[in-house]
Amino acid sequence: MSLTLNHVSKVYQDGKTEFKALDDVSLNVQKGEFVGIIGPSGSGKSTLLSVAGALLEPTTGKVIIAGEDTSQLTNKQITELRLDKIGFIFQAAHLIPYLKIKDQLQMINVLAKQKTSQQQERVKELLEHFGLGKTLNQYPNELSGGQRQRVAIARSLMNDPEIIFADEPTASLDSKRGRDVVERLSYEVKTRNKTGIMVTHDERVLDLCDRVITIVDGQLVKTETGTVGAHSW
Repeated sequence: MSLTLNHVSKVYQDGKTEFKALDDVSLNVQKGEFVGIIGPSGSGKSTLLSVAGALLEPTTGKVIIAGEDTSQLTNKQITELRLDKIGFIFQAAHLIPYLKIKDQLQMINVLAKQKTSQQQERVKELLEHFGLGKTLNQYPNELSGGQRQRVAIARSLMNDPEIIFADEPTASLDSKRGRDVVERLSYEVKTRNKTGIMVTHDERVLDLCDRVITIVDGQLVKTETGTVGAHSW
């Protein structure tokens, strides 16, 4: 398994009151699998993604990422794990306004202290792959919303992660652009044998998932099999 959550709970304390955002969650996701997570607002979707991606520490239980038990790692090791093994795509593209598109992608390797000429070639390769080859020297405000989100996906793949987490990646896009973004994300997961987990409210893209998991009040209550279409770019 590329990602395992074993009886994970996340409890927040507000004075004497406890709020259980995740309640005894167990989940296994394999390489090459694209999983969608749905549920009402406040159900624990984003908390689940944050805990699974080692952004939040669980109160109880274990999170195992690419064979590494995060409870046994130092803060520095967890940071290195995120940089090496995990790619994040957020609701908004979160591009840096004053950086050119090529530099947005290279930032990942700068943070990981891995900037090389080979990485510059990877920037070009990824942007070409996502139909953004002509945007190398453009700035974010010169791109459409769909283009910016595709840049965000390309950026998440710069470190060749084993696991990709996407938090509402279609939220700011119309239906056509939103589906295009998720199709490309699904294609990357399937063809490059990665693990993909997407939190979404957008039911129109759920057919692109292998599994759809419903979370309610911090508990996984239902799993359905999706239908993944074949795509080529």
